[in-house]
Amino acid sequence: MDQVRETWRSFFHLPMEMKQAYANSPKTYEGYGSRLGIEKGAILDWSDYYYLHYLPLTLKDYNKWPATPDSCREVIDEYGKELVKLGGRIMKVLSISLGLKEDRLQNAFGGDNFGACLRVNFYPKCPQPELALGLSSHSDPGGLTLLLTDNQVPGLQVRKDDKWITVKPAPHAFIVNIGDQIQ
Repeated sequence: MDQVRETWRSFFHLPMEMKQAYANSPKTYEGYGSRLGIEKGAILDWSDYYYLHYLPLTLKDYNKWPATPDSCREVIDEYGKELVKLGGRIMKVLSISLGLKEDRLQNAFGGDNFGACLRVNFYPKCPQPELALGLSSHSDPGGLTLLLTDNQVPGLQVRKDDKWITVKPAPHAFIVNIGDQIQ
C-alpha cells in the first residue's frame, strides 16, 4: 500500500511533458488526465488523475501504464492482483451476509471474467481552495470500490442525513464503497 502510494506520488510530481506522454484517450478514458479548473457550476474540480483497465486481460494495455518511475508497472500489477483477491473475498462476505450463495455476487459480475479498473486521483495544492473541490459529488457506478486514501490528505466526504461528513484516513486501510450496481 505504501509502495503504490509513493509510486503514484512520484508519477504525479513528474514534469508535465512526461505525464502528457500518457495522456488519456477520449475513446477508452485510459491514461493521465487533469481536471484542474474544469468548471461544473460555481465550484471548480481540482485534480489530476490516471485511469487504467486491469481486467479483463483483453482490455489490459501495458502501453497505457506509466514506465516512470522505474518500478511503476510492476508495483501497479502486484497491487492490482492483491486488490482483485481482496475484492473477491469481500464479494463472498457480502453474498453470505445477504443470505445468498457465497459466489452469487461474483457470478453476477461475470464470475472469473469480471472487469476491474484502477483510478488514481492526485490533488495538487490549490491557490484558492475555497473555490475548488477535488472531485465533484458522485456515486460509484460499478459494483465495488476499494479506496486507498492518502494518510496526509483527509478529503473524502460521505453524505448522511443531508450533511457532508469528512472521513478520516486510517493508515493501511481501505474504504470499501458499495457501488450503484450492487446497491
